[in-house]
Amino acid sequence: MGIIWYKSLYLGTLVRKKAGRIKRKIDRGIYPPGIYLVTLSGGSAVLELIPAIELRVACVRAQLPMVVGIAGGKAEAEYVASRIVQDTWEAQGDADVRRFFESEDRR
Repeated sequence: MGIIWYKSLYLGTLVRKKAGRIKRKIDRGIYPPGIYLVTLSGGSAVLELIPAIELRVACVRAQLPMVVGIAGGKAEAEYVASRIVQDTWEAQGDADVRRFFESEDRR
């Protein structure tokens, strides 16, 4: 099974113009260094920041939750994650990020 991408990805400013190209590369198995993926957490955390290069490991790729953002570096990934939590809070009044992305009106 391939990577599940959120339809309206949150993008960092460093990757905004090349997000489509980055997605295509990752889908083809090319993992650009310095690129981070913001994903829904598979565990108790709200979001996870995963360096794209880690997708070379098959078990990481196989367990990758839905990707909701792309960033150019860890600091930018942290900023993208904070924007997601802020948007969730503003829309719902809580920090249930999973419900925010899985709600019908967000798909």
